[in-house]
Amino acid sequence: MRKSRRIARTNRQQPYPREDGALLACHALFPKPFPAMTEQQLRAAAEKAFQECGLTRTGKTREVVSSPEELADATLKHLKERTDPIDGVAFFASVDLEDVFLDAIFHEMHKHKMQMGDYYHKLILEMMKASRSLRNSNVENANDGPREGDIIADIKTPSFGKGIRVYGSVKKSADTVGGQDFGDAMKRLEKVAREDQGRRKPFLCVFMIGNPIKGIVRDYRDSRCIRADKNGRPYSENGEVWEPGFIFPYITGHSARDVFRISLDLVGQYLPYVSLRFREKAARILGQKLRDLRLIGSDAKLDQLAFLHFLTQES
Repeated sequence: MRKSRRIARTNRQQPYPREDGALLACHALFPKPFPAMTEQQLRAAAEKAFQECGLTRTGKTREVVSSPEELADATLKHLKERTDPIDGVAFFASVDLEDVFLDAIFHEMHKHKMQMGDYYHKLILEMMKASRSLRNSNVENANDGPREGDIIADIKTPSFGKGIRVYGSVKKSADTVGGQDFGDAMKRLEKVAREDQGRRKPFLCVFMIGNPIKGIVRDYRDSRCIRADKNGRPYSENGEVWEPGFIFPYITGHSARDVFRISLDLVGQYLPYVSLRFREKAARILGQKLRDLRLIGSDAKLDQLAFLHFLTQES
């Protein structure tokens, strides 16, 4: 993650204090809350976030398979509709028949990753809302932004009485948005901030990252940076990246590891791996369905040509 060097100030910069000779907002503006949020409050925020990410956009509970038969049917449908007719055929025809069910596991893992991206957004928002009850809370209010995954929050800033309005975009991992895409996304955030007619204080645009970068949770002070392009130009003079080593302690007073631990205690309740629970029986049912479709060769594996014809049915 490239950080910007010291850069001359411009009239586009928002008027909050910066680190000496740099664009990064002054670290003294962001103290950890003390006392910290209780673990009960953290758990309640995590539960609410899991509940929220389990809903559709219309507010209904997402439907999930509930039996080995339904899982086998769903797997066959996914194989039919999503398998690549070259690489996918080569892979599934090379494994034992019961291992064709790996498709169901891969697919469920992908769906969980998508929902976990939503979870980090909901989690940070719910923790911000919960933190308002703390005696020395940094957060005055927090709400969803105009686009999915966005947060708008008013925060208190010691020695800078106006406070700052944060326009955040929550990402599961740092590589979710990269390169030129990052620059465009930061410009979009800054456009929202500048056009917000209800804003009465300086703004700060932030990409909030849920996962540790390369498996490392950096120190509180080192977990904020300004990203720059390959020529050292910042993508925004008012835009930062907040890593988990900063964002979670800043809101709750707890370490990122504490937040992950509590979430880990709950994830199986809200995002169970149904494919693992029903794997043995569902794999047998799927195998029989593949036999009924005459897709199995003399070696008891998927026949390449038969499977190819199945995936490329002509209308």
